[in-house]
Formats: sequence, C-alpha cells, structure tokens
Amino acid sequence: MTNAEVVAVDQDPLGKQGTPISQSTTLEVWQKPLSGSKTFAVVLFNRTATPANIAVAWSSLGITGAATVRDLWAKKDLGSMATQYSTNVPSHAVVMLKVVGQ
Repeated sequence: MTNAEVVAVDQDPLGKQGTPISQSTTLEVWQKPLSGSKTFAVVLFNRTATPANIAVAWSSLGITGAATVRDLWAKKDLGSMATQYSTNVPSHAVVMLKVVGQ
C-alpha cells in the first residue's frame, strides 16, 4: 500500500471498526468513524457482474446538512454534497471515500 490516505484510515487513532449501513449483500455501503468531528471513511462495494449506481445518504452517517467528499483511491476532492453522494461503481469494484460533515 502506497496510498497514505488509505493507510491512515486503517491506522486512525479512534480505532473503530467499519460496519455495514446497507442491507444489500451485492451493492454494499460500509462506514467507519474516524478521528475528528463528523468524519467517516465510506466504502461502496459492487459485488455484481455489471456496473451499478451506489449512494450513501449523510443521514445514515448521522450527518445533518452538507458534507465534503474526497475519493481516497483517486486522491481527489469531489466537493461539497448537500444530502448524499452517488456514483457508478464498476463491476467487482470499490470506491473509498472520506466524508466530513460541515
């Protein structure tokens, strides 16, 4: 692993384990609280054979209002989103985000 941001999620001092926030076993959304107010790692898993749109609502993280989103694999800020983040996840792929409530 050479992505320091992804390693930092694993080594976050809060020490919390990730938990699922979706009921699906094929299009999964997991969250992990991180150090810092209203800060979470979020993983969007697509276990299917076709690309799929997956969303995470801020309310499922306990965030009210907008949140800033960063794609940790791409090392790219995605901006502020009002109530949720949604993206098309390729087949058998993962999107890993850092979400910070405002």
